[in-house]
This record gives sequence, C-alpha cells and structure tokens, in this order.
Amino acid sequence: MFNKDKINKKKKSLRRKKQEGDFTNFSEDDEENETHLSNLVSNVNAGGDLFLKSLDAKLQSVYDLSGKKGHSNFHSMQNISLGVYYFEVEIISLEYNIHEYITTKRIDEFSKKYYENILHNIKAYMPSVRIGFVNSSGDLDLAIGAEKYSYAYRADGMIINDGEYKENNSFYNKGDCIGALIQMKPPRPDFLKNVNDKNSENNNECYVKYFKNGVEQKEVFIGIHEGSYHAAITLYNFAKASINFGPNFKFLSCLDNRSVRSFGEVEY
Repeated sequence: MFNKDKINKKKKSLRRKKQEGDFTNFSEDDEENETHLSNLVSNVNAGGDLFLKSLDAKLQSVYDLSGKKGHSNFHSMQNISLGVYYFEVEIISLEYNIHEYITTKRIDEFSKKYYENILHNIKAYMPSVRIGFVNSSGDLDLAIGAEKYSYAYRADGMIINDGEYKENNSFYNKGDCIGALIQMKPPRPDFLKNVNDKNSENNNECYVKYFKNGVEQKEVFIGIHEGSYHAAITLYNFAKASINFGPNFKFLSCLDNRSVRSFGEVEY
C-alpha cells in the first residue's frame, strides 16, 4: 500500500530543487516523477489511506475526488486576495446505497441506535456537495459555509454562509457543472464606507457568484469578508466530483469575456 508521507516527502524534495534554482540536478525524469506523484495522490479515494486535503492547482488542473462517511474537505493550496478568479466542479455521483452500506457492517448493540437513526432519517445522510471559497483565516476543517469566513453553494440549491441558508438557486446533480467566481478588490477607505456600517469588515465590493451549466444563478454573496481565499469543495457521504482549476474551463463563455484568472496562475 502506498504511504502518503513518503510520497509527499519525495514531492517536497523535488519542489525544493526548483525553488532553490538547482536546475542542474533537476532532470526531465524528475519533472515526470513529480507529476506522477501528484497524480497518484490526487486520484485515490478520500476515505482511504491517501486522504488528500490540499490540492496544488499549479501541479495539476483537474482532480477527481471521492468523499467518505461524514464530510471531506478539499481546498486549493493557492489563495488569492485580489482579482477575479474562477473554477469549475463537475458532479460525478450523488448516489449511494446507504442500506447496503449498513447491512455490510457488523452491528453490535452499541452502534445499533446509531444506524437505526440513519435508516429513519436517510435524507439527512444522503451524499451532497458544497462548492465555494474559504478564507485562509477560517477553519478549513469545517464544511464550507459553516462559518462567516466561507461561502458555499449546496446541491439542493441553497447558498450558505455562517450557517445561514438562502434558497432560490437551482439544485444540481450528476452530470452538472458548477462554476464558482470570486471578485476581490482592495479595501475601501473609511470615507467611502457607509457611516452606519463604518467598522464592518465586509463593507466592500467583493462578491461570490455561481453558474450552473453556464447559467448565472440568482443568489450571490455580496460584500464578503476581506482577506485571502482558497477555492474549496466539501463532499458528504461518498459523493464524487471533479474539480477543475483551469485554465481550460467548460463554460468560460458564460463569464462575458471578463478578465478572469485561474487558481493555477497563482504563485506559491
């Protein structure tokens, strides 16, 4: 079985060669090996021994991700604080036979109540996805949207921030492609802020908006908290999705040719 620590150690050694300018010892074989190691880690099941949390958008543009029981968080290694950035997520699967999963378990008296609760409330345990952005100062272990420094669009059409929900966006399912766009501008000077909200850290022109298969959604986040943001995705209960950091997007035309950058363009 592959050992994630050993793989990451090899990747770190290869990356250090480039960062230190040691190109004399950095061969084409090293370059291929680095890509191979990245692919190896990124394509494994999130519930296995090679659980992947931080995705390097510069090493690889597309990652196929699988969730596990509960929620699994993934975010770009890169973060941005200025400009307009976009990424896409294609939904691979939101299906899972929870009955089959439970019946294959050895149910003892201690866990019987736990699994009975699932069977009586299956909807709450069905696979789902949240797509959006999380601030570097936020808690990266929480499902995105659970706190004020993260913003999410959920499969049932809800957008979520700080645990508060708004509906009206379209639901999405297997085969749909969701685009997520963030615009970050420099902080506004105090004299341009609303007097009644002068001290608010989210009184600005920064926003997050979403697209489903190229169609812009109604609900957006306007005046988001200032700071640096990672592209992020949360997978619930064995959901599967493919995240695309660009620059080859499926629905880039929906952005009206605005000056949009990909997370793969962000420097380390």
